[in-house]
Amino acid sequence: MKAIVCTEYGSPDVLQLKEVPKPTPDDDKVLVKIHAASVNAADLETLRGVFIVRMAAPFRPMYKILGSDIAGRVEPVGRNVTQFQPGDEVWGDLSFPHGLGAFAEYVCAAENALHYMLDGAHNPAGVQALCEALENDFEYDRLILVWAAMTDKDFRVVLPQIARLADIIVFTRLEYERSALPEQMVKMLPADIQNRAQCENSLSKALAQAAEVATRDDLICIAGSLYLIGEARKLLRGELI
Repeated sequence: MKAIVCTEYGSPDVLQLKEVPKPTPDDDKVLVKIHAASVNAADLETLRGVFIVRMAAPFRPMYKILGSDIAGRVEPVGRNVTQFQPGDEVWGDLSFPHGLGAFAEYVCAAENALHYMLDGAHNPAGVQALCEALENDFEYDRLILVWAAMTDKDFRVVLPQIARLADIIVFTRLEYERSALPEQMVKMLPADIQNRAQCENSLSKALAQAAEVATRDDLICIAGSLYLIGEARKLLRGELI
């Protein structure tokens, strides 16, 4: 696979694009095909070898492939992995203690470095099942809900149920005539949780907003419409810009 390799501290000029062995996940990790990675201040500090970085690795970088923020798709998983399966779209933070590695085509990651849930729940039975899973099967600090719905679905009934579980709700709409307006959905919330909601008029902006406010231990749940899940999958896979 191709990767941007860093074998010495310095400016971006020391980075090299190389062919390196594709990693193989051990029993407790998953292999992620990376579709997007961000560059942030921490990456530059690691590259330059600032004082706190050199305390752990004084002469050369501890990890040859830098980068911590990823979005991509799960491929093989280790036999002890329970929350993910091949084909799942994920995002995650590979900073300490997860070993970095985002600036490559593939990376192995621990389950607890990845945070996502895409669910097509849009009717009472589906939303009830999703709520039970969120309460019983996932561990997270905050739930960030990205929600879109079609006007011909009775989201007025199911939305308050799942919204009460969310710490932050990002309403959005799809490029369909039947897609409900974000502001319309906010009004469907009970008054005491309307202050948790914000609106974005495109899915890409909604996902970006959710990722911006999320911390390492938060969970982003995308739900409300099968159309929404289809569009979100394409964005996470890099098929849409």
